[in-house]
Amino acid sequence: MTDQQPPWREITTHEYESRIFPAPTGSAAWIASLDRVYDILFEQQEGRCRLQPIPREAVDLKRGL
Repeated sequence: MTDQQPPWREITTHEYESRIFPAPTGSAAWIASLDRVYDILFEQQEGRCRLQPIPREAVDLKRGL
């Protein structure tokens, strides 16, 4: 009997950062971003994947953002 793990799902901030969502109102982008993070975490909770965050050096690790 083997205990098979779900596949890794690599995620980068481009999938959920608020800058990628249109903002007709001040908080709409943050709400859309939060909903996306919830969906990603739900995939993990359902056992469909394991999450592996991948920071992007030029964007996520850049000073002053």
